[in-house]
Amino acid sequence: MNESINFLNDDELTELTGYKQKAKRQMALAKMNVSFKVNPRGRILVKRDVIAETKRKKTTEPDWSAMKGAA
Repeated sequence: MNESINFLNDDELTELTGYKQKAKRQMALAKMNVSFKVNPRGRILVKRDVIAETKRKKTTEPDWSAMKGAA
């Protein structure tokens, strides 16, 4: 099984962070609280399931204004 399938590729990292430079990507990932590792060759590794989990955590807040009128 190809392990690289479990990690975001270069294009996906650029789309996620908005940067092509490794240092800026790392800063952007840290600001977004996305866990990542850097391998010995300097490649940034972000697991796909970490991104899916981060998206799940960003749930929408309920519309509490509807509750205010009921009280």
